[in-house]
Amino acid sequence: MAPIERLTSKLGSTPASVCNSSAAFLDYLEDRLPANQSTSEFQNALKACRACPPEQQIFDLAPVFLLWERDLTAGRARRTIRMEIRSVLERKFPELLACPEFGLIFTRQRPQECFLCRIVLAATLRNALEVTDRAGSESVAHLIAWIENASDVRLPVPFDLRPTIPGPNSEWIALSYRIAHELFLAWEKSLGESVAQSFFERAYDSAAVRYSLLDTFPNVGNLLPPGLLDSDKMNQLSRSQLQQLFLRSLHDSNFHHIRLAEQNEKLDALHKELEVAHANLERRVSERTSQLENANTQLRTAKERAEIADRAKSEFLANMSHELRTPLNAILGFSEMIQSAVIGPVDLRYRNYASDIHKSGQHLLAIINDILDLSKLESGKFELRDENVHIANVLETCQEMILGSAHESGIDISFDLGTDLPVIRADELRLKQIVINLLSNAVKFTPAGGRVMVTVNRDETSDVVIEVRDTGIGMRAEDIAVALEPFGQVGSQMGRAAEGTGLGLPLVKYLTELHGGQFTIVSELGVGTTATVRLPASRVVTPASRVAL
Repeated sequence: MAPIERLTSKLGSTPASVCNSSAAFLDYLEDRLPANQSTSEFQNALKACRACPPEQQIFDLAPVFLLWERDLTAGRARRTIRMEIRSVLERKFPELLACPEFGLIFTRQRPQECFLCRIVLAATLRNALEVTDRAGSESVAHLIAWIENASDVRLPVPFDLRPTIPGPNSEWIALSYRIAHELFLAWEKSLGESVAQSFFERAYDSAAVRYSLLDTFPNVGNLLPPGLLDSDKMNQLSRSQLQQLFLRSLHDSNFHHIRLAEQNEKLDALHKELEVAHANLERRVSERTSQLENANTQLRTAKERAEIADRAKSEFLANMSHELRTPLNAILGFSEMIQSAVIGPVDLRYRNYASDIHKSGQHLLAIINDILDLSKLESGKFELRDENVHIANVLETCQEMILGSAHESGIDISFDLGTDLPVIRADELRLKQIVINLLSNAVKFTPAGGRVMVTVNRDETSDVVIEVRDTGIGMRAEDIAVALEPFGQVGSQMGRAAEGTGLGLPLVKYLTELHGGQFTIVSELGVGTTATVRLPASRVVTPASRVAL
């Protein structure tokens, strides 16, 4: 793509429009400059610019304008003239002002310096491309593209700029000096000093033809290798430019000393802060160490007390288990003998009393067993006895055990066991305990005429899902957490009337989680409750068909 085409694609214009603007602006400059102020140097530059191809004129406008400006102002009121011309460009020739090679004349001093440095650096690299090997040409081309597109803003991260001392807000300029320095050292080593210097000299001379009249141009001399800015080049600079170059060097030197002094002051302040921070850190570490030692002592004491309490609880439960179960077995045995009239005829009323005694004894024994199971689960001493279990057979057994109680309470209970339930690895006794507890809870808290529905299936993740849903009294959302706590009693009228210790649901939760599953409850007051036991797919042995009892 030609330079004029690249420019117009960025400007969103056409080559013809830019060429017309260039020609019209040259006419404007010639008409504006009085004949007695027009020097031969300006006239020669104007003729040369008009003689070049139209698509090239935009790139040769800068030296023509700078000569025109010099002749018109003769060093006076240059700032005013430049502001006036900028206004004319904005109104009549906006394409020219948007051209980077020409528009830089009307920018502030710092962007001018940045742009000039980039021009000279890019030209230096292009000169090097003419003699360097093909192996490095691609990387050099990438560096040229980066330099030409670099932004005239502060660098996002700090650079190591030790070979040069950047002034305030001049990081891009300092970076250009550093790049030039590194390039010269590399070329001097590989190609020789004279060749390396020629790359820079040709680029400098090319830029001088266009921009030497800019007050900021002398700063480009900082890009040149030592000794390259010789007396001939110095003679080409005006007195004001030489003065600016000298003041710039003096400013950089002063700024360097000021920055060093500031850095020393900051280092001293940081050193003092570090000493204070170190002392505070030692004090805080000492205090924290003491606190941790005290906390560890308290934790050890609490741990020892907890272990003593746990042993005492275990011993108490073991003793109570023996002390309570022994008489309970006698009560259950003798009441069953009276109920069955094993020894001889018994009055009907006594047989009914014996039946009540037997039921109460069984209830009390179930409570004791639940308490012991819960104690073992909480202490982590409970162990499952895994075996291959037909889940369908477990559910059918539980169905037979609960049907009588449901019918006595006037509750319709239904089981949907599917047709292809799997064999799972589980503790069969505890699995029955989970299902029976859920069914007993559902029947207990469902009024007469209500329904209890049990479904068993496998979800999309192959987990085994047991769901017990009832149309009972239900619970509020905030009561569910209470119901899952040991001995938790939800405060409803029917809940208080129904017998129970509040151990059923906590046991279901513990036993389900011991199998690696999840137990959830969804309930709404006055609508009903749905309890879900989810056993992981990892416990499925085989998806065998249901085995009937």
